[in-house]
Amino acid sequence: MVKVLKNPNQDWRRPQFWRNLFLYFWGFSFVGHIVEVFWALFGNAVGLRSVPASTIPLFSIAVPYGLGAVALFLLLYPLAKKKRIGPVMIFIAGALVTTTIEFTCAALLVAFTGHNYFWNYSDRFMNLYGYICLGNSLLFGLGSVVIVWWIFPMLEKILKCTKERYINIIFWILFIGYILSQIYLRILIT
Repeated sequence: MVKVLKNPNQDWRRPQFWRNLFLYFWGFSFVGHIVEVFWALFGNAVGLRSVPASTIPLFSIAVPYGLGAVALFLLLYPLAKKKRIGPVMIFIAGALVTTTIEFTCAALLVAFTGHNYFWNYSDRFMNLYGYICLGNSLLFGLGSVVIVWWIFPMLEKILKCTKERYINIIFWILFIGYILSQIYLRILIT
């Protein structure tokens, strides 16, 4: 017998689950994009990086952030919510999960386009093919703790307090905009 979850936001058979998952993906992709732009601006200002912030296309570099957030939401958040894992385990598992996602995204980019246009850690300590490096993995672990321990519970409260109609309107606007931006990026890349 299949156990029905009491919280519709955690029941994968309900449309709200997939809608909310996309909203998490989009939101964290957007935040990841903003972080990348500011990091590029800061890195250029202090001589740490030579990538112009204006060349970072919207959402293409940020997809690993969105996928990482979705993975954390599906894999670690339920365990943290039930107090089965604490911050140290979230740090370790989150670093492993998100680093695996970043490596896979870079490998797929190279497999399909022949080059990773968006990040290269070849000059960083303990890197693997320039796709991932130890420093970023540790930052991903720290970010995982913050996201799983504080941000997801806050986002769940916001979703519970917001009328379904408004969440659906936001979803459709973001979903259509995201699809159009991906089509535009594909045209630019080819």
